[in-house]
Amino acid sequence: MKISRRQFVKAMAAMSAASMLAACGGSKSGSTATSGTASSAAGSSTGSVNTAGFTVQYGPNPETLDPSLNSAVDGANTIITIFEPLLIINENNEVIGGQAESWEESEDGLTWTFTMRDGLKWSDGTDLTAKDFEYSFKRMADPATAAPYAATCLGMIDGYDAAAGFPDADGNPTAEPNPDALNVKASDDGKTLTIVLSYPCSYFDKMAAFASMSPVQQATVEANGDAWCTSAETFVSNGPYMITEWTPSERIVLTKNPNYVGGWDSSKIVSDSITLLLLEDSSASFAAYNSGEAVLIKDVPTDEIPSLTKAEDGGDFYVDTILGTYYISMNLQRDAFKDAKVRKALALATTATMLPTPSCRAPTLLLPTLSALASWTRTVTSTTTQTAVLPTLQLTTRQIWPRLRSCWKRLATPMARATPPSSTAPTIPATMCLWQSTCSRLGAIWASL
Repeated sequence: MKISRRQFVKAMAAMSAASMLAACGGSKSGSTATSGTASSAAGSSTGSVNTAGFTVQYGPNPETLDPSLNSAVDGANTIITIFEPLLIINENNEVIGGQAESWEESEDGLTWTFTMRDGLKWSDGTDLTAKDFEYSFKRMADPATAAPYAATCLGMIDGYDAAAGFPDADGNPTAEPNPDALNVKASDDGKTLTIVLSYPCSYFDKMAAFASMSPVQQATVEANGDAWCTSAETFVSNGPYMITEWTPSERIVLTKNPNYVGGWDSSKIVSDSITLLLLEDSSASFAAYNSGEAVLIKDVPTDEIPSLTKAEDGGDFYVDTILGTYYISMNLQRDAFKDAKVRKALALATTATMLPTPSCRAPTLLLPTLSALASWTRTVTSTTTQTAVLPTLQLTTRQIWPRLRSCWKRLATPMARATPPSSTAPTIPATMCLWQSTCSRLGAIWASL
């Protein structure tokens, strides 16, 4: 029986981040030397779920699907479907066993021991052991790999600095890197992986479930170099699904991995395939949804939003909160940003708590802070202050920086203020004075970035 698009979207809302996967349970004991063990999978009926497969919008071509190199959300969502780390996060946001069936933390919090499941396989049918994780972690620590999350994921492990070549403040090695110095060791039989930390890290089990900590097959990487993860023919993974077709700028097809052994309940991995449409344009994705080609898309044209019926009103349109933190990172290597007043001005001018909240939500990236800042700009730079009407700017990542630059330029222009004509007009916070005193300098800084 085929499920409708609406039924599918409802099901997706109740599922974990790994799309159509449902996890078996897991627990962590309360002993002094804590341990965790994933329980056996509980089989259940798949009911009337469509097992043929489904198609969803992915977005643009992935920058990379190498777990160690990926830093994109879209990439991570795919990686947790085709790879599996030592541990995973289930639908209840609990850490349970992934490729490791159990794990133990020493009393001092420094030694973590992971016991691998029996019968682990790569998607090509070859054996997977703890030695694959040892190789993968040391490869990630090697500066030659240029893994963006290496320090975040491995920095607490004993020997990381030596493995990374004792990096300076800019992350550049100051000595010859020695990846083998990373204190990660697989047993001779490949059954256990022991990791020794430099200091206790209470959340290391969560790090062990991070997508970047997924293993890669040494033989494949060494035989194909960076190209190993760009073609279905050379792509080897260990997750519930594997890549069987990849047409750049068109689609990626994931098929159930017949060799999968891991933390997800295989009886609930019911869809034979998942097709990821490589569509970046919102109009194209909306057309794919309306034609029935895609059952789930993540972006719609802004001008179509008023015509859509929200889920709570019986429609298919869902608006969800973005789970993430957006921030501006200033390059402190540039002289102008070394000025604390410049940094303070920028921070105060973009404090969310002192700015209006957007009156609408859309499935595009919304930056309330920049929206209100742009609105303020239109007000305080005019010759006569008008009654406040603060339109919300719905910004995509490509639009953020040009508009911010425009804000800075407009704030840098001379202004003549007038008394607000009504009590509903916005007042200019005192912090704006500090902002205005540095805006000309910020304009020059921006031009040099």
